Amino acid sequence: EYIWELFINLLGTSLFFIFANGKLDRKEIRYIYAKQTIACIIISIVLWIMNIYNMPTILTILFVLILFHYIYVEIFFSASHIEKFFWVTVFAMTSIFAEALTTIIPTQLFHIDLSEELMGGTLRIPFTLLYMLLIAVFVITLLCFSSRTFKLNFIEKISFIFISVLCIIIENLIVVTQTVKYKSHIRLLTNTLYMVFFLVLALFVALTIYVYQLGIQRERFLQLSKEQIISDMENKQYEQIISSIAELRYLKHDIYNHLN
Repeated sequence: EYIWELFINLLGTSLFFIFANGKLDRKEIRYIYAKQTIACIIISIVLWIMNIYNMPTILTILFVLILFHYIYVEIFFSASHIEKFFWVTVFAMTSIFAEALTTIIPTQLFHIDLSEELMGGTLRIPFTLLYMLLIAVFVITLLCFSSRTFKLNFIEKISFIFISVLCIIIENLIVVTQTVKYKSHIRLLTNTLYMVFFLVLALFVALTIYVYQLGIQRERFLQLSKEQIISDMENKQYEQIISSIAELRYLKHDIYNHLN
């Protein structure tokens, strides 16, 4: 069981390795792939230890899926801070959504005992493989989108970071409730939490798309502004050249008349 959990953690970190290298520009570091591999192994071992000792899932999400992954991209990639945080939070929400699909749907639709999906359960291996498969599908889908840089102002950056962390905490807490055996008389509360989960997820997806498009448009506007400035400078330089040529012609005509 412990070996399988370590293998799953290594597989998940490998997916983040592929995702980060596909979305961000790497720094010029010697043996960068070897160093990234070592960092991924360390992150996997830390996550494995936290899972073995049953650390609170919220700590696992915040420290591994966000903090450690953010430190990882800070070390090996050269994009802006907000762009790094953007893709780290997207991957974290992808992981949470995949976990929800492999816990909420089986327990609600097929009435599978959640203990069978947890560590030591008879269904642990197939459901963890399904979990990894869903993340892989999400990663491949996200890699198909453009990886252009985007610009946000300070207030927009702080707002996005705050809302992202809040959404991740809410989503994670709702998923964690699946590990608790609810009594039948609060089943309505559980269903309400599921609705909140998918609502928050939809809002986060909408926010992510909005922030991405806003940043892209801002980057495009800045690029057009630079091109306009360069065009104005070129026109001014062209006018100066025309003026200089006219002055040279006048001087040449003056000298020609003087020589005559």
